[in-house]
Amino acid sequence: MPLDIYWPDSHLNSLRIDYDLVRIDVTEFGGRERVLLAAGPIGVEQVGLWDEVIIEMATVSDDHAFAARCWSDIQRRHQDAFDSGSPSRNGRRFQTLEITFQDGSALRVAAAQFAFEGD
Repeated sequence: MPLDIYWPDSHLNSLRIDYDLVRIDVTEFGGRERVLLAAGPIGVEQVGLWDEVIIEMATVSDDHAFAARCWSDIQRRHQDAFDSGSPSRNGRRFQTLEITFQDGSALRVAAAQFAFEGD
């Protein structure tokens, strides 16, 4: 799924995690500020963050090991897989956004849906 953003050399400004929404604020290389919303998150991971917020690339995929690992963990802990308080999560179909930074670290968000604020 392509997102209308120029990822290379963009900057991650902030990451906010709420119950049913992850908000990712990015400034593109050209200065345009974008807010990416991840509705119905089931997992967020960033390993190895040190001193880098410049983005090298980002992808959104329907079949990613991170989303599968998140869903597997949920199923293991909640074997009856009841509905959550999140309508977005209850569809049980998840995508993964993977943002890779110039130092090789990565931010991953598994969620039901990705869209830009205002779209």
